[in-house]
Order: sequence, then C-alpha cells, then structure tokens
Amino acid sequence: MNIQLNYKKYFTFICIVYLVVFFVSCRQAEEISSPVDGKIKVKSIFNIKNNELAQKIIHLSYDWKFKKANKAIIKLRENKDDQLLADLLDVGNCFWRYIGAMTPEHNKFAKEEYSRSVKKVKISTAAALKANSNDLKALFLLGFTEGSQAKFYAIEAEWFKAYRYGVKGYGRLLKIQRINKHDYDSQFGIGIYKYYCATFLPKWFQKISWMVPGIDVDRKGGYDRIVIASQFASVIKVEAQLSLGQSDAHYERKYLRSKILLEKLYDEYPHNKVVQYSLAATCFYYGDHLRYFGKLKESNKEFKESLSIGSDKPGFRMVLRKKNYLMPSMKWTMVAHSDIEILFSTYLEMSRNYFYMNNIKKATDCLEDGADEDHMPKMLQAALYFEIARQRRILGLEDYKKYIDKASKLAGPHSDISRHCRAFLSSKYRLPHLEKIMHQINQGIFLTKIGLKEVVEYYSKYKSTHYRYQFYKILSHLYQIDDQPNKSEKYDDLYRVHRQAER
Repeated sequence: MNIQLNYKKYFTFICIVYLVVFFVSCRQAEEISSPVDGKIKVKSIFNIKNNELAQKIIHLSYDWKFKKANKAIIKLRENKDDQLLADLLDVGNCFWRYIGAMTPEHNKFAKEEYSRSVKKVKISTAAALKANSNDLKALFLLGFTEGSQAKFYAIEAEWFKAYRYGVKGYGRLLKIQRINKHDYDSQFGIGIYKYYCATFLPKWFQKISWMVPGIDVDRKGGYDRIVIASQFASVIKVEAQLSLGQSDAHYERKYLRSKILLEKLYDEYPHNKVVQYSLAATCFYYGDHLRYFGKLKESNKEFKESLSIGSDKPGFRMVLRKKNYLMPSMKWTMVAHSDIEILFSTYLEMSRNYFYMNNIKKATDCLEDGADEDHMPKMLQAALYFEIARQRRILGLEDYKKYIDKASKLAGPHSDISRHCRAFLSSKYRLPHLEKIMHQINQGIFLTKIGLKEVVEYYSKYKSTHYRYQFYKILSHLYQIDDQPNKSEKYDDLYRVHRQAER
C-alpha cells in the first residue's frame, strides 16, 4: 500500500515537471522567434512587389470596390502560379463585402459569396498540404481564411465557432513562424491574436487563460508584431496599418499618432467605411484627451473634424448594444450602429465643452443639432434632449422642463428614458448634490483650475458613490498627462470593466 502511494507521488511530480518544462520551452521558442529582435530581414511568402495586378486588387478591395476587384481576381487566375494568391485575395474581398453589406439582400449575397470562397480555399489548401505539409503559401492561406471565419462568426454571435476557428488559424501561423519568422503577413496574424487576447478578454480571465487551449495573452509581443507588420507586410500591410491605428487610439492612448496614420489611410481608401469610422473615433478620442490640457477650443476642433468625417447613416456591420450613462442615476439601453454612436457621443461631449466654458447657449445649440441629424435614432435624440435638461437644471434654469417633456415624447411612454424623465419632473426629485460637485470638478479641470492632486482628493472622498466611474476616466487622462502610464492604465482598465459590466 505504501509502495503504491509513493509511486503515485513520484508519477504526479514527474508530470508536473514535464508540464513546467513544456511551457518554459514554448516561451523560450516564442522569445527566439520574436520579429523585433535584431536586424529586420524580410522574406515574404506572397511577395507581390512586382505583381501590379495583385496590388491593384488589394487597393480595390480596401476601397470597397468589390465588383472591380472580383473581375481583377478572375484575370489573376489566368496565371497558374498565382492560384493560391488569387484565392487569398478572393477571401479578403468577400469578407470586406460582407462587412459592408447592410441591406438584407446584400447581406444574403455577401454571405453566399464568402461561403463559396471559403469552401474553395479548403479544397485547394487540402490538396497542396497533402502534397507538402509545410507548403507555406497553403498554410498561410488556410490560416488567414480561418482567422476571417473567426471574425465572421464573432459578428454573427456564434462564439464557440469564432473561438474554434481563431485557435485553428493561430496554430497555422505559428507553424509558419517556426519555418519562416521573417514573413510579416503571418507575424501580423500572430500579433493581432496575442494583442486581442490581452485587450479584449477580461483581466480575471487572462489570469486563468493558461488553462484554456489556444489563448495566448501577450500585449507587448502582439503590439510589436502589429507595428512591424504595418511597415514590412506584403499582402495585408494595409490591414496591419488599420489595426495599428485602432490599437493606438483605443488601447495605447497614442491619439495623435493614430490620427496621422488613419488620415493617410482615409485619403487612400475614402470609400472604406471601417477606415472612415476609425478616423472619426480617433478624432473623438483625441478631442476628449485635449480637454484635460485645458485646450477646449482645440478639443472642439477635433470633435468637429470627427463630425465631418463620420457617416450620417450606418455604413458597415458593427452594431453596439450597451448601457450608457447620461448621469449616474440613469441607465438606459442603447442599440445603434457604431458610427451613429460616435456621432451621438461627439455631439454630447462637444456640448459639455461649451457647458464647462459657461456658454450654455452653444451647449444647447450643439445638442439640438445632434438631435436634428437625419439618421439619429429617436432614442438617441431623446438622450440628447435629456442632456440639455440636465445641464440647464444644474445651472438653475427653469426652462429645463420643456426639454424633459420633449425627451419623454421622443423616447415613448414605456422606455427607460421616459421613466427617468418622469422621475426628473417629480416634486419629490432633488438634484443630487454630487451632480453639481462633478460639474465643478470637470469645469475646474478643463479650465486648468484643478489638477491631479485635487482630483485624487475628490476621488478619495467620493469613490464609494455611484460617481466613482466618472473619476476612472478623469484619472486615467490626468495620470497619462502626468507621465504615470501604469496608473493611467489602471484607471483606464477600471473604466473599461465598468463599461463592460453594463453591456
């Protein structure tokens, strides 16, 4: 009996040692193959430097001229040596067409075309990999296609399929990296996977992600690959540049660099709604950031640029459904396309700039202009009128009631906003003392009368209230300005967790 127990102990110990060695060896291999170590050497799998037709197809696809791109792909297939390249460009073109398909008819057609293209890839790569399991072109084409399938199923809210295809595609790209670490198209795929694991997934899940097959949390390694791919990738260089611009604005807080990069892409691909939205969003983030320097006029300039770039109607397949706060005591569900949400948010924040500058007329005019946008949904129009009422009540202006009434009628009698409006007009309602305090804090920051030290003191006093989430965003910006990136990251994460919890 004792001998059997000892055997089990030794066997368990050996298994643990084996797993530790396995994970360490994997990590060492990852470090050795990192593309940012040493001198840059480029060895592309699909080298299109001298292939003018392939370059033309890529340009047409990114500029959302799908029919012209498809005709050019058919012509590219005439060359027997370019069959896998043609398949690769066809998958990309079909996926972008799906992203841009907004009507039911266009959506059905785009799905069918994408499905057809994916099936064709599976057949062609199966034959190529059967002949040579290390065929890099076939491996990349299959990995790229599976990565696009992961995005497709994520958009369709089929999460398990999205995870399964994402892991499959990532595995193909890792195999390519072991054979050729100087191909930056595949390095981009690896990088974006690592980076999204480190930014999209909740922090608590990241800590236990080692237990989930295929999850690879590596923000720095991922970001480094995106950066280098944006310079040296061959086929998906534009994709890498777009992802870099989005990452810099959304997560790295390098707003100006993001804006410069996305402006170049927008000039080159003016019909691409994703590029258009990304630039509009970046201008919004940059404008929001400038306020914390006390640069309210420059901030409004960026907000206005965001409005001029932003579409006035839905332009691509990205719908946001989340709860947004107009004030801490008011939660309401918003369903809108992402570009409409950027328009709404821009009008909202630009009006607050005027509000903090003590120009209530311009603040009200700005919100009314937003509500008058042709494609602004009624629920968002109602929210903008509610904000007018909120601002005017803070200042003690009695005419706030007519804006409350308008918001209630637009939202409808059974909506969350209408319920809040009724409460707002109730004789029992009292404007929270903290609502005025938060206004004074924000105004003091944006007029450079209050700094980081004072905000920290206010936060210590009020962090147990429902207003603490407002401090997360403020502190993140102020710590960034004060060159304390770790603390800025901490409060940015807290703000994101709060926002995600309300979705």
